Amino acid sequence: MGKANLLLTLLTLLLPSSGVFGTWVNIVVPNDAENQEGNDFSYLPFYAINWRYQQVYDASQFSAIPLGGGYITDILFRADCSHCSGYCRFTNMVLYLSTTARGPDQLSAVFDENLGTNNTRVYGPGLFAFSDACAFNGGPCHSSTPLAFDTLANGFFDLDIPFFYDPAKGNLLMEVWAREPDCNNVGTIANDAVTVAGDSVSRVSGLLDSTTAALIDTTGVVTGFTFVPVPSLTVSLTTNAVVITWPVQPKNFTLYWADKIVTNENWQLFGGQIGGNFLNHIVSLPSDSLDQARFFRLLCSTCEPTSQSNISVKTNSPIAQ
Repeated sequence: MGKANLLLTLLTLLLPSSGVFGTWVNIVVPNDAENQEGNDFSYLPFYAINWRYQQVYDASQFSAIPLGGGYITDILFRADCSHCSGYCRFTNMVLYLSTTARGPDQLSAVFDENLGTNNTRVYGPGLFAFSDACAFNGGPCHSSTPLAFDTLANGFFDLDIPFFYDPAKGNLLMEVWAREPDCNNVGTIANDAVTVAGDSVSRVSGLLDSTTAALIDTTGVVTGFTFVPVPSLTVSLTTNAVVITWPVQPKNFTLYWADKIVTNENWQLFGGQIGGNFLNHIVSLPSDSLDQARFFRLLCSTCEPTSQSNISVKTNSPIAQ
């Protein structure tokens, strides 16, 4: 079967968002700290032994995300300008995200009262390291210019499970579980932070096995977030194949296919070869293998709500459904 008698039909995208942005968006919270060193520093949450830490971010800080929200795939931290030498390494760091009704300076001392119903473990237990940011950035800085969010030197989480966040649904809550680290020069390495009453961040923290916080204040560590849109399938033709692609991020979507669309149970996990690069997954289907309709779907079973993107590839000849 040749290229000429292939008909490619895009089906309606069934997505949880009303608007989809075309590429990733990087956001620093607080927004005004993106290019400005914070007025404080913090050894929390990463330089405490067996510590539980919650920080809330006001939804207004995520206005750069188009309506409907997107997936958080990476979270980054930067060292404080004057406290950037030293090294810390954790092997069992755990990170949670949720949407919460609690706002900055409104967090409860009871940890569980701050969690949203969609509380999700998005990372770990896994490795987390904070290296010598001074060395990577040419020495300590003592000006208003902050250190970069350098993934080689500073704290960086590539989330195991990307988290869908819609600012219209509430504020964002991050929870960190930090067990005993392997550190040197811990007294000279800290995160950049801000302490401003009534701003967009605040925190509570305490011992990991406690249900209540020992520390409640308005401080928050400066945090970088990478957002990507809900993924969609695209299709193109080559001389002898149909090529289907979709983004690598968010990575919690899986490709399914079916010969007909009857019920959800009709869909099967795609068992063919999936290639690609660091940006996109790629499936190449020989044209002579498409002798009947083939329907494809990206499905995220762990997402709330369940997200999917559909596409069909079929011939011009009638197909019995």
